[in-house]
Amino acid sequence: MKKILIWCIAALASNLLFTACESDRDANPTIEVPETFQLFTPSTANLPLDLKASSDMIVLTYEEAYFGFPCVQTYMTQISKSESFGDNESYTLDAFTSTVNSIEIGVKEINAALNSIFGYEKDATPEVQSVYIRMIATVGSEKTYSNAVKMNFKPYFFDPNAAKETPAIWWFIGSCIADGSWGGDQVYPMAYSADMSKFQSTVFLTSAGFKMVKFPGKWDDQIGQGDAWGSFAVNDGGSGNITVPADGYYVVTMDPEDVAGISITEYTGDAPEVVSGMFISGNFQGWSADATPMKAVNVVDGVNNHIWFYEIPAISDVAGTDAETDGFIKFKLNPNWIGPEQASSIYCGTGVTYEIDGDKNFVLPAEVCETPTKVYYNDIDKSYTIVK
Repeated sequence: MKKILIWCIAALASNLLFTACESDRDANPTIEVPETFQLFTPSTANLPLDLKASSDMIVLTYEEAYFGFPCVQTYMTQISKSESFGDNESYTLDAFTSTVNSIEIGVKEINAALNSIFGYEKDATPEVQSVYIRMIATVGSEKTYSNAVKMNFKPYFFDPNAAKETPAIWWFIGSCIADGSWGGDQVYPMAYSADMSKFQSTVFLTSAGFKMVKFPGKWDDQIGQGDAWGSFAVNDGGSGNITVPADGYYVVTMDPEDVAGISITEYTGDAPEVVSGMFISGNFQGWSADATPMKAVNVVDGVNNHIWFYEIPAISDVAGTDAETDGFIKFKLNPNWIGPEQASSIYCGTGVTYEIDGDKNFVLPAEVCETPTKVYYNDIDKSYTIVK
């Protein structure tokens, strides 16, 4: 009996030790990096997709990469001129990440990647460009790559260095602008279109009159009305104020290289909602649950305000940050957030409304935040402009 008892105890101890080892292995699994995983060919692969004409996000889907045990993986997209994905011929779209088996990537960022990879010249951009796209799956420091899929795009010239410079800005000023006093500080900027090719703002104007100026407080560069409504005079100090035929919403479009070609047309979309307040949040105010109110710009009687303003302090003046810290912001129209869809430049772009919450922020690089930064936001077309 004594031997049987000893054997039973030994067997029990051995079983407990084995179970403990199994539990230990379960708690500390070993990462097994897969050789590859499957990226599915999107339906738009052979179109080719016009990157300038499209404002949509491209959706890529793929199988989940299995690293030997269930775990959260981070996915990013990589573009290359060849299937070999060499270091000097590839571009990783690290602005877009996903932890599920699909990812959305912006067409403007794809175009920027193609310009970086191929080094297009302004007058020598190919009509169609074929590239290879693959996914990167990462767990900790381990990563693996999917198969490559060939896709065709219609790119356009984009200078990434020019996007980092403050773009030329023209300003609205007049009796129906801001407080209506024509003061040099009673202005707001024209917004750029999403592709940065032209100015394009949807605004409320009245027959009280306004002008456009390049430098607030100075009249050397200005746009006034020509002989009649619909014609315009450039740099003519004697020109009259631009007066729209009826109070209402208008789309103002202008080529920064040809301001004489300015056009002002009646807005034909749904009547914009006039909201009582717009808010801004970011690391400049600690991402406080109570977003910071922005200031209404148009306060003159008879004008519906849709332009909002806030001056962000220098990032180094924010507790817990230093001069090397990027700024992160998003706008809020209760209860929804407005974050980036395809920001076309660090100084201007467009946003998209997220229902209740969103995980994307506008990023203001540290060099932009070295001094106080003025932010203008248009709640009709969701355009924003950063002014240094």
